[in-house]
Amino acid sequence: MSANIAVLTTGIYNNPILDSLLNQENLNFFIICSNILDFELPPKTKNGNPQWYRHELRQVLRQIAPDLYKISPSLKNLLEENDRLDLNELDLAITSHISQIEQNSTNLDKAYDLLLQETQVQNISLIPLTEENPSLFAFKDKKYAPIRYFFEKEEMLSEEPPQKHDKSKRKYNEKKLVVENLDVLQNIKLSEASNKAMQESDLIIILTSDIVSFGSLVRANEIEKQIKKMNTPIVIIWPFEAERNPSSVEEEIAEAMEFGPTLDLLADDVANLTDYMIIKKSDKDYIETLRKAGCHVLTEEIWDDDDGVSDSLINTVFSIGNISELIKERRETQAEKDKTDNETEEKKVEKSTKEDLDSEIDTTTKSEVMGKSISQLTESPEEAGKIRIVSDEEDIKIEENDKKLEEQIESVSENNTELETKSPVGDNLSLENEESEVKIQDATFETIKEEEWGDTVNRAIELRFENDNLDALSWLVEQSKQDNDNEVQIAQQVINTWVESRTNILRRRGAEFISKISEDRRDTYKQILEKHMISAVTDGKEDMRRRLLPLISLLNDVDNNLSETLIKGLTRQLSLLKENHDIAVVEKAKLTLLQLVIQNKKLSKVTINELLNLLESRPNIGSEIWNILLAFDAGTVALELVTNFSLSKAEEVVRRSNLLRFTGSYYATFSKVMKAWKEGDKVAISSATGTILPEETLRKFERLELARKLEKLKMVQLSTLAESLGKDVETVERLITELIVNDELHAKMKLIEDKMYLVSEEDVSTQK
Repeated sequence: MSANIAVLTTGIYNNPILDSLLNQENLNFFIICSNILDFELPPKTKNGNPQWYRHELRQVLRQIAPDLYKISPSLKNLLEENDRLDLNELDLAITSHISQIEQNSTNLDKAYDLLLQETQVQNISLIPLTEENPSLFAFKDKKYAPIRYFFEKEEMLSEEPPQKHDKSKRKYNEKKLVVENLDVLQNIKLSEASNKAMQESDLIIILTSDIVSFGSLVRANEIEKQIKKMNTPIVIIWPFEAERNPSSVEEEIAEAMEFGPTLDLLADDVANLTDYMIIKKSDKDYIETLRKAGCHVLTEEIWDDDDGVSDSLINTVFSIGNISELIKERRETQAEKDKTDNETEEKKVEKSTKEDLDSEIDTTTKSEVMGKSISQLTESPEEAGKIRIVSDEEDIKIEENDKKLEEQIESVSENNTELETKSPVGDNLSLENEESEVKIQDATFETIKEEEWGDTVNRAIELRFENDNLDALSWLVEQSKQDNDNEVQIAQQVINTWVESRTNILRRRGAEFISKISEDRRDTYKQILEKHMISAVTDGKEDMRRRLLPLISLLNDVDNNLSETLIKGLTRQLSLLKENHDIAVVEKAKLTLLQLVIQNKKLSKVTINELLNLLESRPNIGSEIWNILLAFDAGTVALELVTNFSLSKAEEVVRRSNLLRFTGSYYATFSKVMKAWKEGDKVAISSATGTILPEETLRKFERLELARKLEKLKMVQLSTLAESLGKDVETVERLITELIVNDELHAKMKLIEDKMYLVSEEDVSTQK
């Protein structure tokens, strides 16, 4: 039986590591070609066809079937004449062939399948990373070029940019490089086929051959989130020299696309994308930097003395996914299944009862299910580059220890249920025979007699993290309910274990764990997380700060209510540190707050609102708060200000800020929004902020319009008012209630002769 490996290739250059992987036996490969930077260009002459340039796909086809592609003499001159990249003959032949297949295919997946079928390779599947193409174009000096073309040729095209793009949004008159469609890149997702392939693999390997291609991958935020959710172990092999200096073109593209062009600047992105990273032993000085960002780093000799791929690299990669053991296990499982099937056939003749037959079928099913296990490195090695592989002798000792532990377990649950160990074949088999067929891991949690309470807590937390054990979670929840001290101790240990997690799988499981265990005790977990982050900032614990940043982001994916409450508290505390700390700490606090929320629209609004509330309630701290607010979009801040405060309070907050007078366009945006809000001009507000007005702003706008109409009315029946406004009575009643509660309308609703009226406060006083 084979193991399945997904290989994600990204880059324009040949990667010999892929050749070494494909030469390994007993493996099935899902080769996923990144098509983020693929591009199409029109021909140079009228006789040619538009040409798609798909570098990753071309490189893979070149490596698995180099002798398959030829150019006919009749087409050679035409293809060379229209080639934009000056490709060699083989690459030109493959590129042309890809385009021909695409023209006769219904979609990109089908084209990849047809191209693979031609190679007649049996153990490979060829898959595009995404079904979409973000069409990333660079603009500069009134010229344009696809990003990859600019990177490869270091020049722009003289033709007009593609007409399908919105010219009004272009900034290609500028001297500085600008990249269009980055918002599209951030929102594209994995294709259905690539997502399924990664899920079904035993190991995911990311191979890159140029910084720009890898930088484009980490800028695809939705793809990054999908990969992070994989239960499959992920490893990146970094082939570049850490000390390499990026070219001027690489630096220019990296700045425009907002990613780091060097290993140390990409550390955070790498940590978010992978579980493990392999770097050259010569780059060991970067281990600490990468680990601080959250990377699980291994060092290895990537190349051998002959400039080929070293065997030790392949062994290390396979150890991460436990590939050799998986192949062995699956062979044994298949052999056992075949043996069981043969025995079943014989017993069909001998056995006459349905119960016996059902038992045999059930045995086969269990063997198949338990046979497929994924072994992952979940502990940081004591020394980078060393992977501990358990020997057969150690394996036997572990099984014996597990057996002894099981014998010590006694039930203390409410139902006094005794722990039973049942054989998957029958009750007559011994525990030793059972363990010889399947290694049984702890699937249940029970307290152990004579064990200290703290040790039980640690064991329960470990079981929950490693095996997602529900019994352990239930026990911890019950213990938390019994005593406040218990609750705090458990919360502390859960969060400490989460912070120390070194893989994306455990980090996500920890976020889900915290979401579930804190359902009825949010304040405890919120306060501990706040304390960790504030301490990391004020005490200069940079390692802790870097670990917490992605964890809180991950928590938001799992439980946005908890994360929003946490961000609200952190906003208040981080923004007020100036009162007791020096300027360096204050700046670090500002950076931390922005890193937590800047890429999430909802969390950004939570932070903006909390900062505005501080401005309104504590005028003496205005400059510190505005120092943070100025990092956010002026239109968003202005909208939140007029949406959450009365116009007079909003104007007062802006008027109190001396800092705003020196911010040019920021202050101008505020002035335009205030003026348009006062005049009731929604179009002008949208134009000033450069955005579509959010629902809560439109609701307030609707309320204020209604308030203006009701100002001169002393008394009106709600049904009559609703009819005149063309709205139902319930909507009008809701709007009026909101107006009164927000002190935007001075009136009351009053029931008169079984009919609901709106009565002005002046008229109410007269009636009294």
